[in-house]
Parts: sequence; C-alpha cells; structure tokens
Amino acid sequence: MSSIMDSEAALRAKAEEHGLDAGLIASLIGRGVNSISKLAYSITTPGVNPTEDQLRGLVDPSDPGGVTLGALASIRRLVFESQTMSTHQVKMALENTESSKKPELVPAERHARIREQKTRLAGYDLTGPLECSHASYDVVGEMLQKDSVVYLPPTKFGTRSAEVAKDRPPKELIIDSSSHLAVTTGRKEDRCNVNSDLLLSQAFTRRALACDLMGACSFAALEGWHRFLFRHLEHAPPSGYDHVTKEQLLRADKQGWIRLAEILPSIKRLPDGSKPLDAAFAALRTDPCVIFHLLPLPSTARKPSQSNKRREATEEIDSGESHGKRRKGPKKGKGKGKGKKGKNFEDRMPSEIKVFIEIFSGSGGLTAEVRKRGLIYSVGVDCSISKQVKSPTVRLDLTTADGQALLFDMLEQPTVVGFHAAPPCGAASLAREIRKHLPNMPQPLNPEIQEGVYAATVEEKERGWLEGPLTLHELEAGASLTRRFGVAQSSTGSDGMPCVKIRPIDNFTESLINLTNSGSECIPVHSVDVVIVSLLIPTCSKATHSSNTCAPNSLQPGARTLRSA
Repeated sequence: MSSIMDSEAALRAKAEEHGLDAGLIASLIGRGVNSISKLAYSITTPGVNPTEDQLRGLVDPSDPGGVTLGALASIRRLVFESQTMSTHQVKMALENTESSKKPELVPAERHARIREQKTRLAGYDLTGPLECSHASYDVVGEMLQKDSVVYLPPTKFGTRSAEVAKDRPPKELIIDSSSHLAVTTGRKEDRCNVNSDLLLSQAFTRRALACDLMGACSFAALEGWHRFLFRHLEHAPPSGYDHVTKEQLLRADKQGWIRLAEILPSIKRLPDGSKPLDAAFAALRTDPCVIFHLLPLPSTARKPSQSNKRREATEEIDSGESHGKRRKGPKKGKGKGKGKKGKNFEDRMPSEIKVFIEIFSGSGGLTAEVRKRGLIYSVGVDCSISKQVKSPTVRLDLTTADGQALLFDMLEQPTVVGFHAAPPCGAASLAREIRKHLPNMPQPLNPEIQEGVYAATVEEKERGWLEGPLTLHELEAGASLTRRFGVAQSSTGSDGMPCVKIRPIDNFTESLINLTNSGSECIPVHSVDVVIVSLLIPTCSKATHSSNTCAPNSLQPGARTLRSA
C-alpha cells in the first residue's frame, strides 16, 4: 500500500504541478529521490530551511550556478511542501487520528497503477463490468495494512459505474482517543449483486484485479483459483447426486480464505520479490477442508405423489399385457377422516412454484387477490409499506440504480409467471384531491339564486368582462371549466333600505385552478380615516382654485356610495 509520502507517482504529480520540467524530475528520481518522504530528508531535516547552494546542488549537482531562477523557485516550494507534509504525517501518527489509519490509495498512484495494469493485461477489457470501484482497492488495502489475511467477499467488489451512480454518504462526527472532534465522510458499505453465475464470475474477476493492483497477489494466481471453483459447476454428478451449486462454491471460497489465514503469518512481499498468497492459492486446490465443500450432494428429489402413482398405473393399464388382460390399479386405502392430514409435507408442496409480482403495489390489493387464486408466493414491490397493506410487500426504491437492478433480477427468475406495473403515486393521484372538495360543495341553488347569478353574469357580459356563451367545440384545447354559483348576502339598496344581494362566485378551488397560483404580497385595506381623506380631496381642490384655502365650513355632512365604482 503506497501512501502519498511513498508514491513515486505522487512525487511526479507534485513536481509537475510546481512547474518542474520532465528532465529535472527524471534526474531526481534517477538519483534515488523517488518519493516525497525522501525529498523531505534529502537536504536537511524538516524544520531546517535549506540554503540556496543546497537547493542548486539538488537541481543540478554538476553545474549549480547554471540553475535558472524559475527552477530554483519550483524546487524550493517542492522541498518546503515535502517537509511540511512529512511533519504532518508524524503528527497524525502520534495523535492516532482516524485519517492516519485510513488506507486510501493516492489518486496519482492509483491512476499510474491502473495504466500499468491495463498495459500488462492487454487481453482483458478492463472497462464496464470489469472496471473495479475505487472502494474495492480500499478493501484490499485494509488487509495489507493489517498484514493478515481476512475474507474478501465478492459482494464488496462492485463496478466503477455503480460507485459513481450511488448517493453520497452523509457526514459523521468522530471523537478520537485524544478527545478531538472531527467531521469525516461516512463510509457506506457497498454490496454488488452476485445472484447469477455471470455476475459472480465478474465479481471474482474484479477481486483478482483489485488484489493484483494493490500488490497482494498476482492476477494469474487468484483468477486461477476462481476458475478452479467454477469448473466444479460444470462437472456431471454421479447418479443420485445433484450438481454443485453456487452456494457450495461460495462456501468453498470462504473456507479457502480461512485456510490462508491459518497457514500464512504474513502476506508481505518476500525478499526475492515473490508473494506468499500466490503459492498459497495453488495449494488450496488440494486442501481437503476446501474440497469437502465442492463435493456433489445427494439428490433431494421428492418421492412421486399419489397422483403420479395413479397416472403411472393408468399408463400401465392402457398399455396392457401381452396376454390381453387388464391390470388392476392400486387399491384404495381407508379414508383419513376429517381434521387429519392425508398427505405429508412434501406431497402438499406445489410441483412448481409460481410467483406474481405487483410493482408499485401500494396497499397490495391486487397481490392479495392473486394469492387467493392459488399463487400463494406472490409479492408486491413498493418504496413504502403502509399499515393497511394486505399482502407481503418488498420495500424497494426504484429511483436508484441498485433498486432497479434488483427488480430486474427478480423478474428474470424462472418462477415468475407475470407481473403488473401500476402508475406510481404522484401526478396521477392528483385526481383524488377532487374528492376532498366534494363534501364541502354548496347545496343546489334555489330558483331565486339561479336567477340572480344569471342576471349578474349578463350584466358582466354587457360591461365587457365576459365573453360567450360558448359551446364545447369553441373552447380551446386544454381549457379549464369552472362552475359558478351564487351566495345570498345582506346589503343596502340605493334607497337606503336593506335588501338581499346575490353575489356570483367562481369555484376555482373545485377546478384546481387555485393550485396553480400563489401570491407573495397582499393589498392592505385602508382604515376609515384614509377613506374620509380621500373624500375630502375633491372638495379641497375646488376651494384651492377659488380662494387658495380649504375652508372647513365648506364641508357638508352626508354620505357617498361606492356602488358605482
């Protein structure tokens, strides 16, 4: 595992960022300064500023005086950052912080290793399903940091495309042993799908690529172990035995990693350059503890049911004997009686499991009816499960890539005989809101109110406020229809006598037009004094033109009506 301090690719990236040319970088690496940690201690120890002559000698020991000012500034900045980073690394190790324990591969080092791996394994297309996620490298890095074999399940080695599409994990507050608070990004455990043989094979290959890139073992050794496991799925079993299943293969793989932990005290590279895991994986192919899990199991085929026995007997009767005699069928036994089970559990099991899946099931009403018709293993799929659910429901968020992949895997199972997809709750469910307004609708209008609404509508049309009447064919496409009703209100006539006024109201709430409008400001209603001042303004204006004064005695008591306004 190469950290940023020990990575040659990280040193190259830093040097190029600071403006050093390729020749100077190659000269430094050629003299053994191939990491940031080595550069920090190449001239002086961190904390001691190097002199200008020392920096010139580091750039060009043969001609220190010929070093340009730009190259001198770049190397001074690179040495300063190297020493600062080295000091910070020692500080984190002493404080035992979480960041010092996190085994992440440096981006520059990761990109360099991926390029080298693609060049070395030119026969493999390391894209798409074979492109490892960056989190899979961290899984192998944790094992290398501990220097101890741990089981690496294939479900942790997802693809890079799935990693990019997943949601960002939330922030976490961490308190270390020194009572220091730190906010870090939480780690969401990734699990890839290995339900089919193809998906499991691809996950195994990604695990081999991740271990090869991190230097835990070679790709050929681990991929050879995977191909050895998969060959057992193709072997024809003896009579009376079943084929080796995928579950047996996974158990054998897990037992193999357990055996590796028992026989390997360390997984570090040996002085001769070999890797202990390479030889250990080859030895697992003959280990009895591992081979035991790959043996075919006895067949679990069910005994023929009573109906099958009768069918066989009928076939024998139809075929007849050479003597031309009919063979009698099996004798009927005594009845079982009510309340007793006439068949054992195996006979009562269906000959073939059939599943119906209801997508966006909601309360699961359709699934419940299908289960009553005989498909008792049917289930619903929805993102939320209410208390009024009527049938078993699988909680699945189909807005995510993982949820969609899991649903497709469910639909591809051979036991699924059908599915139903209803529109999800959303815009299609807005029609339910109409029912909420139905109980609050006003009662049918009486003839007097109807005549009042009609008269008010005709008056508004004469003033030019309305158009019509219009037929349904004359309406524009997408036009909204709003019902008009009337409300009787107490009012005062022009003669000052009380009367009843019919006020027409357009029910925009019922037609849902009110939901399309909103207001952020409101019109304030003036008080009585403002109304009185507005009535006085015309009187004062006339007095001003005549005598330039507003005589108080010119005000006459009375009232004005705003009916005509």
